[in-house]
Amino acid sequence: MGAVKSQKWDRKSVLTIEKDFMVNLQYFIHGLPYMPKDVFHIGRFAIDQEKIKENETLRQKRITIMKLLMYYALLPIFAGKSNIFFCECDEKLYSKLNLLGLHTHIIGNPKVYLGSKTLPIYCNHSGLKEFINQNKHLSHA
Repeated sequence: MGAVKSQKWDRKSVLTIEKDFMVNLQYFIHGLPYMPKDVFHIGRFAIDQEKIKENETLRQKRITIMKLLMYYALLPIFAGKSNIFFCECDEKLYSKLNLLGLHTHIIGNPKVYLGSKTLPIYCNHSGLKEFINQNKHLSHA
């Protein structure tokens, strides 16, 4: 029905955000006021819209499904106070993240990617706190 990839970055492999958005992650990390213990990349966020459209119960719970997918992908990042994540985010989703309690930061120029404006972003522990605390009661859809 849906998936989100949460990858702990080895700080050696080249991520999409570096290649496609020309963001130098090593430079960015060294510019932070602290050294992150673990750095993650979030990607491949997808929900099968056809399956949701076909099922009334799923249609009513589509926001809960999205929150659950995001919650479990972000939980390992939130586990460490110095952890951060990077991702490429569709402009439509980015505009909703703050409403959901995810306080992210744009770190580069947008790019039209797969038919929509996509933004390179990052988020730290404090940016995740509201979202994690609001959604820890969710169990399953």
